[in-house]
Parts: sequence; C-alpha cells; structure tokens
Amino acid sequence: YKILKSPFYYGSFEYPEKSGNWYLGKHTPLISKKLFNDVQKALIVPQKSKWGSKDFPFKGFLKCYTCGSTIVGEEKFKKLQDGSTNRHVYYHCSRQVNYSCPESYVRESCIISELSKICDQLIVNNNWIEPGLKREIDKYTLMMKSSGNNNQDYRKGYVKYVLTNGSDFEKSRLVRNLHIKLALHNKTIVQA
Repeated sequence: YKILKSPFYYGSFEYPEKSGNWYLGKHTPLISKKLFNDVQKALIVPQKSKWGSKDFPFKGFLKCYTCGSTIVGEEKFKKLQDGSTNRHVYYHCSRQVNYSCPESYVRESCIISELSKICDQLIVNNNWIEPGLKREIDKYTLMMKSSGNNNQDYRKGYVKYVLTNGSDFEKSRLVRNLHIKLALHNKTIVQA
C-alpha cells in the first residue's frame, strides 16, 4: 500500500512531507499519473460498520444449547454472475463461554421456519406484551375477521405473519415480547 500510494512512482514528490510543496523528480517515472489516479480509486474501500452495531431481529434472543452463549447475527453478501448481489443472514454461537463450541451456523430462514413450528407457544398471555404489539395483533385480528377467517388463533396467525413477511423492526419487537427461553441446537430450536 505504501508503494501504491506513493506519487514518487509517477515522477512527483512532496518535500518536506505534508508541506504542500510538490516537485517534479529528475528520475524517469515508472507509471503515468492517470494509472496512479486509477489505482487510488481502486484502493478506496467502503467504510465498514462497527462490529455489533447492526441489528438482527433474533440477536440475543436465543442461547446456544451447548455452551449457553448468546446467538449473534452476521450478514454475508454473494455476488451473482448477472452482477446483482444476494444478502444472506446467518446466526451462530458468539463463543463467549466456549471458544471451541461445535454449534454450526444457521440461516435466518431456518430460524424463522423453526419458530413458525412453535408459534402457538410463543405468545401465551396478551397482558405480558407491550401496547404497540398488542395494537398490531388487534389490527391483524380485525383484518382477518373482516376477510372471513373466524376459525383460527389470531395471535398464532400474527406471529407466523411477522416471522415470514414482517420487517426486521416487527420481528425485533415480536422477539422482545416473547417470554420463553429458547436455545439453538443442531440447527433446531429447543426450549432452554
């Protein structure tokens, strides 16, 4: 990087450093100024966000079954042949308790699928949930009743709807209101 960022190679130098006084060298430049500028553009790396600053809906909600550490989220991007990018979210043991914990990474879609299987057990009492979530469940209930769906548990339906179609904010709010201890073990969710 030092070599790639040095203007000396295209025939210019600053003396003394950071003085703003630029001179042309008497040496033969190895590269052109245009090539140097192209390299400088290529060296620009987008600034990464601070580790742990991204919010993942299921971060901190689940525990690792094997060692008891919290489960954290991580996003990966894969560039496709057509030039587009796929985003994948994985959850894994934070390994705070046991650095060599054998629990493997799990896709977010797998966690959603596992939670959907037990969605009738997730919200057991409406009195334990925050008012904003309660209003959303009531709205969902009215919407479902008006569409003719009268034979279902609306809390279960709302939980399933948020898990599969909800935004990250809705999923996070739902998870905050669940009073059940769950753990991740071999890519399945078990009660802790």
